Amino acid sequence: MNRKISMVLTLSMLVNVLAYAGSLAFAESSEVVDGQSNLVAEEIISSDNLKREDVTTSLAKDNKDTVANSAVQLENLADVKSKIEADAKVAIELPTKIQLGQSVISGKLVRGIGVSVYTLTDKEFTDKKFVPTSDALISNPKYNVNTQDGKFSLTINTANLKAGNHLALCIYYSLRESDGKIVNKSFFINATYGDAATPNPQPDPSQPTNEKRISGNDRFATNLASVKKTFKSSQTVVVASGNSFADPLAAGPLAMKYNAPIIFSDKGGLKEEAVKLIKDLGATNIIIVGGLNSVPASVVSQLPGLNVRRISGSDRYETSAKLVKEFGSSRHIVFTDGRKFADALSATPLAKKLNSPILLVNSLDKLPKNLAIYRDAYIIGGKNSVGLDIENRLKSVKGDKVYRIFGQDRESTSNQVAQVLKYNENILANGSSFADALSAVNLLNNGGKNLLLVKKNSISRDNKELTLNKTNYIIGGYNTVSKTILGY
Repeated sequence: MNRKISMVLTLSMLVNVLAYAGSLAFAESSEVVDGQSNLVAEEIISSDNLKREDVTTSLAKDNKDTVANSAVQLENLADVKSKIEADAKVAIELPTKIQLGQSVISGKLVRGIGVSVYTLTDKEFTDKKFVPTSDALISNPKYNVNTQDGKFSLTINTANLKAGNHLALCIYYSLRESDGKIVNKSFFINATYGDAATPNPQPDPSQPTNEKRISGNDRFATNLASVKKTFKSSQTVVVASGNSFADPLAAGPLAMKYNAPIIFSDKGGLKEEAVKLIKDLGATNIIIVGGLNSVPASVVSQLPGLNVRRISGSDRYETSAKLVKEFGSSRHIVFTDGRKFADALSATPLAKKLNSPILLVNSLDKLPKNLAIYRDAYIIGGKNSVGLDIENRLKSVKGDKVYRIFGQDRESTSNQVAQVLKYNENILANGSSFADALSAVNLLNNGGKNLLLVKKNSISRDNKELTLNKTNYIIGGYNTVSKTILGY
């Protein structure tokens, strides 16, 4: 049976595994909306199928530290690496030195092995033991461990970290040994954030320097900065035009499904820095989205030796429909206006949550013929964007399983989507200019984040409230989103 597996791990389960030799449950990948899971079947991962199954989503059912005094032993990677490799039957790589400002860690592990990250006090580091608590956990308890071709990536919260802070990487898995016995294994490995002995580099006063603002000199530089912020490696890269919004936004869900960045092409092809970044990522597969007028044929010759294919149609709507087909099976589908970028951008984090494609529409004839295959449908935007005729057609097939999320303007629409998702991290983007905002799709690729649209010099009261006591990122420079919005 070839199916994706999701790992359900709570802190209490983790401590119980260590203290009482309880079991970790692995369950069939299931729909997750608003923090609720619909788990179907449980299954223990054996050493034989460890490499073929994917840990896609872990949901914490509670945040209670039920075992207060269950300290675990801290170990060095060199001491446990061979043990993990013996179980996994492949070489592994784990990041024990995390760079300043690095919010996504990556390495090599076979599918089926879970990763989480905790902060340590100096005393815990010295004593080589600590009690894992929810307060010390800096990887989201509803995190995604993105695994592709043996490589994994995991988002961590660096908001309160300083150079020299000590961390613990928790590696955990269950396997069935040759005698049929189920064994649960967990390792806590020392790691360090930054280097206390190395001073921070001097900032360039002409550019924003806060690690939570991702920007460059132009849209193409901002795009590359967004890729570097999120990805350390990727087997697949999506290339789309940086001069129009339709193709990159329609390609967003596919890129997120493949855990792939979207890199912009200019009218004359890829920038030299973009070609270098694609090579640095180790990409072998390139998906070009859009016709020759959007991404020129010269891009293929810029990437010799790579597997390059193109997905395009006669217009943005046909291209979008082909991307939906490429996306494959999904329980859900999201519809949004293909004429304006704001609603499609606001729809992207919802599509990420639902693991669904986005279809750009502007008339009834753009609706797919196979609507019955989807369990439900979501419309993002008001009736002036996606008309009542489209909504009524959807309802004629899906009945009351058609949902519309919208506000009185583009900013409030983004707020309404965020209110549904309820994430604790936000990305702020200019809702009136797509040049930098498009690159927010790359930042949405890892973990759960809301996307809040703002004006250059102001933010709505409702969106401002959503930023309070949250981790907030800004995409674009000061000419796009003023420093007065959040103070950086």
